[in-house]
Amino acid sequence: MRSLTALWRGLVEEKAGWLTRWTLGPLLATLAWPYGWTQRLRSQVYARGWAPVKRLRCRVLSVGNLTLGGTGKTPLVEAIATLLRTHGYRVAVLSRGYGRRCQKPITVVSDGEKRLVSPEVAGDEPFLLAEHLPGVPVLVGNDRYITGMHAVERFGVEVVVLDDGFQHMQLARDLDILLLDAARPLGNGRLFPRGDLRELPSALSRADLIVFTRWEPGTLVLLSPLRLPHPVPPLFCSQHEPADLRVLQDGGTLPLASLKDRRILAFCGIGAPESFRRTLNRLGATVVAFLSFPDHHPYTQPELDDLARTAAAHGAEALVTTEKDGIRLRRLLPLPWQVWELRIRATIMGQGPAWEACLLRALEGHPH
Repeated sequence: MRSLTALWRGLVEEKAGWLTRWTLGPLLATLAWPYGWTQRLRSQVYARGWAPVKRLRCRVLSVGNLTLGGTGKTPLVEAIATLLRTHGYRVAVLSRGYGRRCQKPITVVSDGEKRLVSPEVAGDEPFLLAEHLPGVPVLVGNDRYITGMHAVERFGVEVVVLDDGFQHMQLARDLDILLLDAARPLGNGRLFPRGDLRELPSALSRADLIVFTRWEPGTLVLLSPLRLPHPVPPLFCSQHEPADLRVLQDGGTLPLASLKDRRILAFCGIGAPESFRRTLNRLGATVVAFLSFPDHHPYTQPELDDLARTAAAHGAEALVTTEKDGIRLRRLLPLPWQVWELRIRATIMGQGPAWEACLLRALEGHPH
């Protein structure tokens, strides 16, 4: 599975060899046609009212994207939930819980006070949100309406934030926030499975707000290829800022300066591994080896042993991974090597008051 994912990722990122491009590329491009028409038809069915759209007894804010993984939804969902809670709203986060082992209709990951299930049951991203959001219930379930009703009835929430909700059109929302990677807003510009687009770019017309994520100084976002709808929705840029390092073995923290000039082996299983590598380079780390696994990869003990041997062979002083990967590593404690998690926070660049106003405007008329 890992080799197939790597093969597909290489094709999407235009890094595959000529043989793969000329054999697998045309096949996947052919399959993208029926996929694209299916997605367009589905969108039209909901837009024209031919399929029912359910509404929760609370405000709904959706955060999602057009591409498969890698736009940094989780830090922004956390930032939105935190902001709304500081304004006195009772908030819950609803997620599908991709990669979780438990497929119960509803799983309460956190009741806002304590975590109730393991990362394997919750999924790594919902579990991470539960750790970062005290006072905010986090629930997972395939049917967001049923899960949302449970959140309203059990916790009395006034606002639910849908994690990865842009394509979940069967649930009405008060604000649709679409995330686009600042460096690759439309991925490689091709529909799945030939590319990483989940929908045609025309789906941009459903967005109430657009956030260009992982913006870095010097990044130039070209708007003309996006064919933005008119009127153009409010546009924002967010930056993923490193916060600190967490020592996986004992839960202690280290300053970011600990990476300066330190030889490390970095590894991750996320949607945008190169973004992680660039962050480590900016922090001054000497990355002697970098290994990328599929998104949501469930690590095994033999894999960790291999990582430790590779680190030793390259003279690395520590293994560094993402916080999301660290969630999946905890079940393997104790680890054979020093492992640090790089923790990230999302911030809106230079437009904080306007961003806050857009979010709160969607909640107007809802008492709290």
